[in-house]
Amino acid sequence: MTVYRLFRLASFSHTLTALSWTLLIVIPYPLFNYLLPIIKKGGPGIWFLFGYLIYIIAGPVGLGTVSALIKTIEIDKKAHINEALAKIGFYLSYAVVLLSDILLALAGALGVITCIS
Repeated sequence: MTVYRLFRLASFSHTLTALSWTLLIVIPYPLFNYLLPIIKKGGPGIWFLFGYLIYIIAGPVGLGTVSALIKTIEIDKKAHINEALAKIGFYLSYAVVLLSDILLALAGALGVITCIS
């Protein structure tokens, strides 16, 4: 699999995850239906919101942009990219974005639990 397709596939998977995350926020599901009032008051739900926004920016948008740039370099400009380094960079960025945003969201969600109990 070429490197730009790897980034594009990751962008699509981040998009699907962001859509499911959005549904959890919007659907009145216990724990998540407390987030919006706490976010409005400036409570720990802000960390959840911050993780959500960063996930959308770095995930679908960021990985999609990198995919388009690499495709332009590889296909249109006929230049070669070191695939080993590109794949290492991909796996590191994917893991860091996913882990950091999940931890931010978890911190916000746990903060909401402590606020309501």
